[in-house]
Amino acid sequence: MNKITKLLPLILMATLLLSACDPNKLQFFINAKTGDNYTYNVTIDQTTKSEILGLETRTKQTISYDYSVNVDDVKSNGDLELTYTYDRIRFNMNMDDIEVSFDSDSATSGDEISKIYKSFIGKQFNVIMTKYGEIKEVKGMDEFLDTLTEPFKSGNTDIFGLDYLNQLKDSLSGHFSEESIKNDMGLITRYMPKKKVNVGDSWTIKESIDKSNIKIDAEITYTLEKLEDEIAYIIISGTYSTNEPSKISYDALKANVNLEGNIEGNIQADINNGFIFEGEITQNIKSNMDFGAMDLSKLGIEGNLEIPMETTLIMKFSSKKAN
Repeated sequence: MNKITKLLPLILMATLLLSACDPNKLQFFINAKTGDNYTYNVTIDQTTKSEILGLETRTKQTISYDYSVNVDDVKSNGDLELTYTYDRIRFNMNMDDIEVSFDSDSATSGDEISKIYKSFIGKQFNVIMTKYGEIKEVKGMDEFLDTLTEPFKSGNTDIFGLDYLNQLKDSLSGHFSEESIKNDMGLITRYMPKKKVNVGDSWTIKESIDKSNIKIDAEITYTLEKLEDEIAYIIISGTYSTNEPSKISYDALKANVNLEGNIEGNIQADINNGFIFEGEITQNIKSNMDFGAMDLSKLGIEGNLEIPMETTLIMKFSSKKAN
């Protein structure tokens, strides 16, 4: 399954304050002031191998986002009101030697794909987050999606006879709905323990995620590895899976989806300015889409149609305070 939008701007919004009032322990919580602004870059390298009707396909893609986060308000209970703005997007995909590239800073192509990516620039949505990184509310995603797809006309169909633009809308809705954004952000930002920890301590957070109607159970362990030059080094490891097949529908297509995978990586936080400024995460994913005995005779397909996929995703990110 495509994890790009799962991992896009969402991992980098949490900032940390490591309180040293106890010399042997640290307390993690979000530290920001009204008016603060942070700039981020997220670069994702993804390789996917899939097999359809005995034909193996390999896809490699790199996508890079620059975006900014503004702290609109900090409430007395520590809740933060945040605004996210996309500033730039770069994309390169190679599928069986077919290459597609895009850069919002220099895009001149008039095709619909370029228009959609370029339409991200300047778009915003709002988040309310607790001081421990729990996402309470995401606002503005419906308007965000409408502005992305409204200018384009439908009418192009794929080999299954499905309208391409409707597919695109469904895909974007799955990745950018309010609930999906809330789940995606929460998987990473809710890692902060509500207790003080020592160097060497680990804590585990379990999450149940509903991503595009695929129910995923995640169990992520975080370890405070070391403190060095006033930087906290945190190691991430974990697993996620669908305990039972999730049923999804896509226009006339219906499928059962099974998924399992693991995640590992690291983040670094500056204990003086209190926010995560660098990190790298790797995901290894295996999934299978079983379409069952659908009527695909017009494509010369008899019996069940299954699409197994293996994906490796490496995400690198960096950030800095802009003011």
